[in-house]
Amino acid sequence: MLRFNNDQYPKVSIPLVSVITMPIIILSRAGSHYRGLKDFHGKTVGVVQGGEFDVNFDNDAAINKVEVNNYTQC
Repeated sequence: MLRFNNDQYPKVSIPLVSVITMPIIILSRAGSHYRGLKDFHGKTVGVVQGGEFDVNFDNDAAINKVEVNNYTQC
């Protein structure tokens, strides 16, 4: 089944299983140390267009997220 995000989906369905998961990739300058979401506050982060990540990351307004087509654009 293909699923597209919409506001009604959570009201009429129950998530059963994750079909596929992919790692979150962090590319940064040498010497950068990121240990948690708060380390990204005030930073600009490239995210692949349409990607959904951790709900805490997605909803954190203190992180400036810029959509890119692929990771080479970061």
